[in-house]
Amino acid sequence: TQSYNSISEILNLEKTKQRKRGGKKR
Repeated sequence: TQSYNSISEILNLEKTKQRKRGGKKR
């Protein structure tokens, strides 16, 4: 479950970054 956790965290970080950038990439 450690690998999944890492991926989830990275995905979350990327999502937040995209949202801060504009979040117009859906």
